[in-house]
This record gives sequence, C-alpha cells and structure tokens, in this order.
Amino acid sequence: PSHDSNSSGSVTSDGVLVSGGSQITAQSDLRIAGTGTTGIKFLSAGSVQGTNNFSITGSSTTNTDDIIIDNSTLFAGSLSLNADQVHFLNSATFNGLLGTSTLDIAPINSANNLTVLFNSVSTPLITSNFGQVTIGQTTGTGANSLRNDVGGVSSVVINDPLRIQSPGGTGTIDTTGVNLQGDLIRMEAGTSITTGALTANNLILTVGRRWGIWWIVRVQAPVTPWPSPPVLP
Repeated sequence: PSHDSNSSGSVTSDGVLVSGGSQITAQSDLRIAGTGTTGIKFLSAGSVQGTNNFSITGSSTTNTDDIIIDNSTLFAGSLSLNADQVHFLNSATFNGLLGTSTLDIAPINSANNLTVLFNSVSTPLITSNFGQVTIGQTTGTGANSLRNDVGGVSSVVINDPLRIQSPGGTGTIDTTGVNLQGDLIRMEAGTSITTGALTANNLILTVGRRWGIWWIVRVQAPVTPWPSPPVLP
C-alpha cells in the first residue's frame, strides 16, 4: 500500500517498520522517529519517496541497530539518518539512497560513536544524485566507523562528494571494513584516521585542527590516486 503525506508531520512509535512493498509518499517535509528493539526498519521493498526534506531518527533500546535498511529505496530532496548505528543489509536488489540535495548520516549527539554497518561483500551500496554526502557531525568527538557486519570487507560506492567527519577532541575515523570508492573523499578527525582500500580522484585526509596540525593517517591498501601531500580545507 501507498501512504501519502500532504503536510509536514512526524511519525513516532515504539519501533517503526516499513516493509512488504509498503510505500510512504511524502509531498512535503517528513520526520519519522522510532524507538524499540530496533528503532526503524526498512525491509522487503519498503520505501519512502518524495522530493522534500526527510529526517529519520532511530533509537534502539538494546544498543544495537537503530536504523536497518534492506532491499528498500529512500528517495528525497535532502535525507537525514540520525542514529548511533545504521545497518545496511543491502541485498542484490538494493536500490540505494537517492536524492537531489544532501545526505547526512550522523549520531544522535556529537559526543556519541557512530557505526555504519554493511552486510553485502559483492554488492556495493550506491548513492546517487546528492550534492553532498556527510557521515558524522561537524562538532563530533566520537569514533566513526564503517565496517562489514560479519568481519569481511564490503564495497561502498559513493557517487557524490563524500565527507566523513569527527573533527573535535578525541574524534576518530576507521573505515578498514570497507573498500570505499568515490570521486571526492574528505575525512577529518580529531586524533586519527585508519582506512581500508580507497579509490578516489580527489582525496583529502585531515587529522587535528588548523593550528598545530599533526597527522596520524594509516592506509591499509594503495590509494588510487594518492595525493601528495594531503592539504587543509
């Protein structure tokens, strides 16, 4: 079934499930918030579609998956996924995250750790048509990690400019569980950046702030191409 939204509003409940071909079509800004064993699940071709601003906030009472997205499409103007753990169970028919403005994946609070989990090893997560993809908060001080949920390595293709950030205090970035591919990839952390394979036309890694810069950058696989040296914004 399809559910239309004609005005700005919010949906809040003890866990939200959109599945089985259900479709939420929003004609204006939409906010969805869910708290439960899993905060929000998008499964089995469940979708949320529109051209305005979507904000999706999930909170797990068991400190595991706050937002799960599997074989579903999220299409919006700007899309915000607010959670401390976002889990992409992208199957072979995963349609991806689509938009026309910005995609933001961020922890609930700036001091919280953010974990983005990927399930598939052979099928990449693909974003498309966003002007900017940002993972983490501008004032973040926690540990941001991108990894495979079973200990392997996932392929992640970001077709849009990507920024991964936790620039304050003890902020760290760890992407060793993914092969990350994109055009422009920027990472900024307060204390350390550790990566897996990176393929990018433009790569900027920044550790520390502009005054008294010091670098702890570790790359586990060759970067194509490798900028020399990394430069400040």
